[in-house]
Amino acid sequence: MKINYNIPALRTLNSLSKANDKAATTMQRLSSGLRINRSADDAAGLAIANKMDAQIKGLQQANRNTMDGVSLVQTAEGTLNEVHSMLQRMRELSVQASNGSYSEGDLTQIQQEIDQLLSEINRISEDTEFNTKSLLKGETLKETGFTFVDMTGGVDGTPGTEATGSITIPSPLTEEEAKKLLGSGFTIDGQVVEFYDSTNGTYNGSGVGVDLKEILSTTIADDIDRSNKLTENLQKSLDGKLENVTMTVDTTDTNKLVIIANEPGAQGNFIKTEDQGIVDQKITLQIGSNKQQVMVVSIGSMSADKLGLVGKPGQDGFADTATVTNGKDKAPTQAAISVGNSEDAGKAITKIDQAIEMVSSQRAALGAVQNRLEHTTSNLGVSEENMTSSLSRIQDADMAYEMAQYTQQNVLSQAATAMLAQANQRPQQVMQLLQR
Repeated sequence: MKINYNIPALRTLNSLSKANDKAATTMQRLSSGLRINRSADDAAGLAIANKMDAQIKGLQQANRNTMDGVSLVQTAEGTLNEVHSMLQRMRELSVQASNGSYSEGDLTQIQQEIDQLLSEINRISEDTEFNTKSLLKGETLKETGFTFVDMTGGVDGTPGTEATGSITIPSPLTEEEAKKLLGSGFTIDGQVVEFYDSTNGTYNGSGVGVDLKEILSTTIADDIDRSNKLTENLQKSLDGKLENVTMTVDTTDTNKLVIIANEPGAQGNFIKTEDQGIVDQKITLQIGSNKQQVMVVSIGSMSADKLGLVGKPGQDGFADTATVTNGKDKAPTQAAISVGNSEDAGKAITKIDQAIEMVSSQRAALGAVQNRLEHTTSNLGVSEENMTSSLSRIQDADMAYEMAQYTQQNVLSQAATAMLAQANQRPQQVMQLLQR
């Protein structure tokens, strides 16, 4: 028998401590409902659970984003329904104006109603918004202003390629030298400059190049009406006079500037121009929990101009004066389709039919997008449900199991406490031996 160390008591104390620790862990799980309350409970499980939790929250927000997208599309589509109604009324009026039984005054009244309807279409296109975001006015291309490219003396550059800085041409050049060096032209910062007609290989004039050094300050601005959607101002600024210099713009490619001159040498400033206009607005919807899980909704401008129902005063098929406003200001700025006679009314019917087709196409596209978003919402709900179920298996506590564990540890703790009391009494037996 030994009295320095009570080994049975120490062992019993160790068992009691383990039982109490396990009971405390079980009590924490029962109180929180979670199997993992700290990293020590399950380090790998905690990392996986946190990642899953982030994905679940992302799916929940993506679902809300998708529902917002549905509301946005419904707003745009509902507005286009009103545009459709106005176009149908305008077509009805145009058919009415095609009938030869109406007087000039009657046709004027019909024209006035069409003017008002077009002004309202402009207002709707301008003012339709969702959460202060315009929906039907399209997107304006950013205007970058003018970029000047200097030309100086010497020889540098490759024919038909872009120049990073200054491109230099020897002065003067003969026609053969120019053909050998430059071919039919060259490019300055994306700007095509032609010195001769590449179709037949001939030059206009006895010399080549453009001598801008002696030209006085002059600015030329041309309005170019393209047959497609874009209408923009292409501005050309030359530091000098236009003596012996001809400048033309290819309307099929507004980035092409053709320069023909009779003076040798090339020196001065050229200008780079960029298209400006209204294009379809692209709205990006985040419909997933991760990067680049997006859907792009394209909505075009629904103004009277983009629908082809207004033009310049006096233009074929349009009124002689500007009668259409933006729907808010009183001052008219555009000429409406004309129904002043049967021929014009017939042209108006054709234009309105084309506009109706454009609006119908946009509405169909928006309807398809809405259907996609609704399917996306359902899919996100299923993904969230399954992800949550998986997270629960990793993170949540099994309450029945934990209750059984708590009961077991509680019994063990009570037993260990009782045995510890007995173990502490064993050294007293030594005193009894000494007393005898």
